[in-house]
Amino acid sequence: MATYHSERIDVAATPEAVFAKLGDLSQLAGNGGDDKMEATADTVAADLPMAGRMVLRVVERVPHERVTLQAEGSPLPLTVTLHIADNGTGGSTLQLSLEAPLNPFMQAMVERPIKEQLAKIGERVRRMTFDEA
Repeated sequence: MATYHSERIDVAATPEAVFAKLGDLSQLAGNGGDDKMEATADTVAADLPMAGRMVLRVVERVPHERVTLQAEGSPLPLTVTLHIADNGTGGSTLQLSLEAPLNPFMQAMVERPIKEQLAKIGERVRRMTFDEA
C-alpha cells in the first residue's frame, strides 16, 4: 500500500468549525481552483490529467477529526482522508492523505501527479474561510 501526504495546513479556526465546513464536500466547489471540480455534500468529482474523471464519495465522517473518501468507479481502490487536529492555539492543523495499492513501478509513475493534486486541494482548503458558529 502506497501512502502520500500533503503538507500540514494551519487554519485559524477550531476543529469543530473546520469539520462543519469540510464535512460537507460541496464547500470545496467554487473556491478559486483552476480546475473544474464538481461537488455535492457527499461526493467530489474532477477531471485529472492522465487519470480521467475521478469521483470520490464520503465513506466515513468522524466529527472534528476526519473525513474519509473512497474512489467510486475507479479501477484503483484509493482512499483519501482529511485529518483535522487541534493545534493547541485555538486553531487547527489539517493534512490530506491518499492510500492506494500500487506496485513499485506504478508508484514511480504516479507519485508526482498525486502529490500535485494533493497540493492543489490543500491550497483550495488553505484559501477557505472557516466561520465560527
